[in-house]
Amino acid sequence: MVKKEKILSIIIPCYNSESYVNENINNLVKVSQDNQIEIIIINDGSTDKTLEKLKYLKKKYENIIIVNQENLGVSQARNNGLDIARGKYILFFDSDDSINEKEYKKVLELIKNNHDEELFVFSYFEGNKKDGYEKKDFCLKIGENNISKINELAISQKVNEPWKKIYLKSIIDKNKIRFDKKMFMGEDIIFFLEYLKNISVFYYYDIPYYYYFKNSNGACGNIKITFIEQEILVYKKIEEFINELKLDNKYKKINDILLLHITTRNIERLKRKKITNREIDKYLEEKKVYELFYNINYTSIKDKVRKFLLIKKKFNTIKIILSVFKG
Repeated sequence: MVKKEKILSIIIPCYNSESYVNENINNLVKVSQDNQIEIIIINDGSTDKTLEKLKYLKKKYENIIIVNQENLGVSQARNNGLDIARGKYILFFDSDDSINEKEYKKVLELIKNNHDEELFVFSYFEGNKKDGYEKKDFCLKIGENNISKINELAISQKVNEPWKKIYLKSIIDKNKIRFDKKMFMGEDIIFFLEYLKNISVFYYYDIPYYYYFKNSNGACGNIKITFIEQEILVYKKIEEFINELKLDNKYKKINDILLLHITTRNIERLKRKKITNREIDKYLEEKKVYELFYNINYTSIKDKVRKFLLIKKKFNTIKIILSVFKG
């Protein structure tokens, strides 16, 4: 008997996720009981009871596939999921996030009734139980959109996370698109840029089925000085994307401004974490960050001030200013 074709593969990387298995993952799996859906869960070398709980979950639900790997990171976990996925479409899910079951069912019906759409983008909720969740959307036309609309969102890094989209797997496979396992941040936007090179339209729907968990403790707690180099790698990949597609110069300006804002914001967070000026300066010199910014021209007064403070190594001033102002 020929197996019924899978319409959707859900890929879930897990690392020390035991506290999320019984609720978040179980809820997703529970409403995905359909022989057209497979759930691929990759245990990324967890040291807690994640694998034990996943095995128990597999006993309850037949469409779960568990992949056990040593701790190789989220990129390799997702790649391993892609390697074995049989679904026409790919949906990524992070173990600490959750879904709205009613809205999620609408998404399933949408993709079951589609005609080979290349990309779906959805509105979503962001927050946590303590502070509440806020709906996020992209001010896009419902239904079919020209690819230029999402190019700008991608270059602005507003659609980085893979769970904001549903992908057509044939495009991923044909173009050998995978997550860069050497990167520990920004690998998602690079994956998406490679995907965008190979599509012409996308579809946007205001179906906020996904609840993204945002830690209320703030971003400075896990900041590392190496974040700066990773962001520069992302900047250069976006620049390559702009040049390859011969996009308007406004996109280059967006990328330049974003790099300045992210770099100075990271410096502010490093200062809050008590990283010394000497350490920051040494790292920026080694990675030729000053040299990069010397060659970028900014037009707004605020951005000119940011660049001046960075080039002149006024890290304490950056900390004071950005502690007050957002952006």
